[in-house]
Amino acid sequence: MRIQSGCKSNLHIAYLMYEDNFVFFFLMRCNLVHSSISASKFNCRVTYKFVILTKGLVMESLNTFLLIETFNRLVTLNEKEVEHINNIVDQRIFKKGQFLIFDGAIEAKTFFVNKGTLRTYVIDSNGIEHILSFSPKGWWAGDLRPFYTKTKSNIIIEAITDSEVLIIDQQQREALYKFSQTFETFFRILAEKAFINLQNRVLESLSLNAVERYQKFVERYPDALQALPQKQIAAFIGVTPEFLSKAKKNY
Repeated sequence: MRIQSGCKSNLHIAYLMYEDNFVFFFLMRCNLVHSSISASKFNCRVTYKFVILTKGLVMESLNTFLLIETFNRLVTLNEKEVEHINNIVDQRIFKKGQFLIFDGAIEAKTFFVNKGTLRTYVIDSNGIEHILSFSPKGWWAGDLRPFYTKTKSNIIIEAITDSEVLIIDQQQREALYKFSQTFETFFRILAEKAFINLQNRVLESLSLNAVERYQKFVERYPDALQALPQKQIAAFIGVTPEFLSKAKKNY
């Protein structure tokens, strides 16, 4: 058995390169996994992959300017509502490659991106990644299904770049709802917009050719193009990296 792990202050991932049932207990004895950190695994042929999720680095000063600005585009917050959301949200920094949510998570969290870019994806039974969305600065990411369906999440949210995010968990969201109808209205509108975006994504995949899908991608993520690897862009629009290069020339 060979173990590779990121034994830095922000330990976030360990690969176990051999199928073995005692490896998790080995990690616990080595203090690589402990009760304050969530751990998940999936089996891909003969490889167990343990992903150790950190809570992110805590920032000394809270930065909610962009978040409040985003709220005020859809609703109007008064001073008490602004103060309440400042008191309730958590702010964290995640390094490139760190995971915010991994397959098997049971917590329902919503992430607002202050800086950086996140990607949300799933891994099928063959170990193939399927990208659901990207979340650049000013966008949201998350999975609320664990709260509403009482099931584990099967999505992964990863920081593509060093990212600063604001986190609202389900208890905090419920507290916002109780404090003011304005917050409930905002998240309802946000959910409606997310549903429309999902519908558009499905329709585009069915009705547009590769060049047209790339055009829509550029329109949707103009500020994130430089941060996104070409391989991930190609996977998102459903083409090979080679085909993407040709499509970009025709754009």
